[in-house]
Amino acid sequence: MLTILGAGYLATGIMIFCRTYFICVRMIENKSPTNLITQYRILHLIAFVIGILVLTLPVARVAFSNKARKSFCIGYVNSITGVK
Repeated sequence: MLTILGAGYLATGIMIFCRTYFICVRMIENKSPTNLITQYRILHLIAFVIGILVLTLPVARVAFSNKARKSFCIGYVNSITGVK
């Protein structure tokens, strides 16, 4: 039973990563090309993966809803770039 729950948690985290990471990076590059995230891509990738794995349950809707994904990406990019 624990294996099934762990597999579902991991699969949901991977889905969230695949549906949001590349969109967020592209949006950050468009909004702020000199941002540190564009300079340290590998460090951002590692931090994003760890963050997604920790926050998989609270943001699980992002894996299945386009509206939630759009809202998550906009909020993430705004918080990174400092735009209100």
